[in-house]
Amino acid sequence: MPRRRWQRTSTRSQVVVPFETTNAEVAAAGMFLKGEGGDANHTRAVELYERAAAKGNVAALNGLGYAYFFGNHLPQDLPRAFGYFREASASEAAEGDSLFNAAHCLANGLGTERDEGAAVALYDAAAVRFGHFDSIHEMATRHMLGRVPRPSPSSSPNPNASGGDGHPLYQPRNVNQALRYLSPVARGGDWGGRVRSGFDAFLDVGKARRKLGVSGL
Repeated sequence: MPRRRWQRTSTRSQVVVPFETTNAEVAAAGMFLKGEGGDANHTRAVELYERAAAKGNVAALNGLGYAYFFGNHLPQDLPRAFGYFREASASEAAEGDSLFNAAHCLANGLGTERDEGAAVALYDAAAVRFGHFDSIHEMATRHMLGRVPRPSPSSSPNPNASGGDGHPLYQPRNVNQALRYLSPVARGGDWGGRVRSGFDAFLDVGKARRKLGVSGL
């Protein structure tokens, strides 16, 4: 039986992980990044993210994308951030956040040329396939305001048609389409909001402490 190389996640942690596993690399990177179990080591965290990303791990790709997008722990580099987000969104293991991240860059021209058509396709996939909160809101808002791009001339039977609202770039406002995104959320009552609030608190331990009024979390 081949021997695995084991590495402690930090000098004070008693947890060990097999670094041949990309999920373990990502988990260890997160601990190094936050200083969990020992002192923070951002250089080591980035190394582990890069190793896992090179093997196509979606969480690592998004982690590096965030680091370059916000300039946290790495120099801000929007084109490089978009490259990681784009690769994550194209993966078979892509989930809602991966699609949303790439869509956000495309919609706003961040690190890449602005392409609202490609952005909306990703927003729509994230909303429909994964029930992604922010993507549902984005798609509903775009339909309400008439900000969904028209099909490209090559795919349109009449490239000169401007539609009911007469805008050459965007489809007319469509309340029914907006409701198609919002209705499932409305039927769920405030459950979705509670889930989102809890998830945000999970990502921000300080916020969770304040919400719960405890100091030992």
